[in-house]
Order: sequence, then C-alpha cells, then structure tokens
Amino acid sequence: MATIFLLVLSALIFTAEAQQGQSNIVKPGSLSTPTTTTNSSWLSPSVLYAFGFFKQSNCYAVGIFVEGSPQKTSLDSQ
Repeated sequence: MATIFLLVLSALIFTAEAQQGQSNIVKPGSLSTPTTTTNSSWLSPSVLYAFGFFKQSNCYAVGIFVEGSPQKTSLDSQ
C-alpha cells in the first residue's frame, strides 16, 4: 500500500513540475495591434505554428501559419 502511495505521489510531483515551466495562456497586450509596418504573431509552444495578423491588400487578416516557411504558408485565415 505504501508503494502505491509513493508512486502516485511522485507522479503528481513530476506532473506539477512539468506544468509550471510552460504557459499557453495569451496575456493581454502580448499580441500587438496590427500596424502598417510589421506583422504581429504569437508562436506556439513548439515554435512550429504562429497565430497572428498579416497584411492582405488594403486590410489585415488573422490567421495560423507554418512558422519558418519562406512563403508564410497560411493554414487558416479569417
């Protein structure tokens, strides 16, 4: 019984430590308002995808892109 308790306790400790190192919450102001000179984006924790604003003709769109792609491949946009 004590062995099971120690296993559960150690699993909880390791889970808590792993979750403290990373936050997936977007904080107010962390994603800038679109400007005429730069595109604003927020990277995923894996740094594979980016979410943000990009210029399209005479307006801005919001989308999800593959980060690091030279063509800025858009996965979805609105």
